[in-house]
Amino acid sequence: MIDTMFTTVSEFSSVVRESLDRLQSRDVVVVCFDHNDIDPVELQHWTSDMNRTLMPQDYVILEDHPSAPEYVNGIKMNFGHCGLLVIQRLSKLNSAADKLKSQGYYNTWDREAVDQVVSWRYET
Repeated sequence: MIDTMFTTVSEFSSVVRESLDRLQSRDVVVVCFDHNDIDPVELQHWTSDMNRTLMPQDYVILEDHPSAPEYVNGIKMNFGHCGLLVIQRLSKLNSAADKLKSQGYYNTWDREAVDQVVSWRYET
């Protein structure tokens, strides 16, 4: 089950805390925000800092900023309409990634894409 929230950049930290509570009864919380209010590099740094605290607690935040397009095999993977924070249990996400890997899903991905999207989550 997915929960969707809308917020401002200034409320990121409080919304993340609220999202962790929501994950007791949800699989994923998607937080939407105006991407014009934060630079994509600043968003990446903020998310990395948060993940250093959250990942040892079995949570992870994935970020998506329309101004930082991500391509895998020439396909744009971004939502593109606003910024997103996708918050979920790290163990559930990695378990799903393990299933995809066992089915050959990542076989056509180059090493850089796998590292950028998947591998870093296992380095806790």
